[in-house]
Amino acid sequence: MEVKIGDRRFKMIDGKICIVRFSCLGIEVKSGKFSPIKFCDCHGYNNCKILIDGRPTWLFEHRLVWKLAHPDWDIFDSSPDNIIDHYNRNKKDNSLENLHVVNSQQNNWNTDAKGYTLTPSGKYQVRIMVNNLSIYLGTFATEEKAHSAYLQGKIKYHVIV
Repeated sequence: MEVKIGDRRFKMIDGKICIVRFSCLGIEVKSGKFSPIKFCDCHGYNNCKILIDGRPTWLFEHRLVWKLAHPDWDIFDSSPDNIIDHYNRNKKDNSLENLHVVNSQQNNWNTDAKGYTLTPSGKYQVRIMVNNLSIYLGTFATEEKAHSAYLQGKIKYHVIV
């Protein structure tokens, strides 16, 4: 599928995001030939700088992949309710199956956080954050039980619909 962002056309070809070539005058070349985009690393994410409507614009690969699959989605909406999250937390895995739209709270749930701390008494206290509130889940004698309680809390409170 082909998607237009501003004055530029994008397309997925053989698993690579491609863009129609532009001349030095800022107009599409007559052949209309697509070329793969070269991405660079920025804090673990693949991104690129492309001239769109005459302005240099940084675009993340995972947002382009989502846009190509969902043409009505607004790639420039950077609100907290329009974050593209990687299910497996691998920022380089930009396969469509690994991506979904979440809000910032749901994005924060997708972490490797332990969810428990060792108290001075030698026991493990478990807490989970929901809507900026810390919910107490209990105190446990072993790290394994604390970890299990935290995972159960994630299932109960961190539901992504």
